[in-house]
Amino acid sequence: MTDNNDDILVKKFFSENRIEVPDNGFSKRVMRRLPDRTRRISRLWTVVCVVIGLLIFIRNKGFTVLVSCFDSIFSDILARHEQLHNPYLLLSMAVGLVLLWGVGVAVHER
Repeated sequence: MTDNNDDILVKKFFSENRIEVPDNGFSKRVMRRLPDRTRRISRLWTVVCVVIGLLIFIRNKGFTVLVSCFDSIFSDILARHEQLHNPYLLLSMAVGLVLLWGVGVAVHER
């Protein structure tokens, strides 16, 4: 019971004798100088994920898979080289590139 009375008396004393100290930007300066812990943790997490991804890629022979994919793509293109002279194909590729460029510009300005 006396603890409760003491708490009430302390709260009453501090509420009656409250003094405001001007901050003058001190809090903002202190917060700017504190190390940014979340940025360090984020960078560390990114490095860990990249290393794990590279280890999985190497363990599963990812280079062999990439080489075989690009080999099949290029051999298919070379086998059908006469289709590359089709003007509609070139026009559709140009339109696709322009659309991709436009989306990139729109996202960058956002």
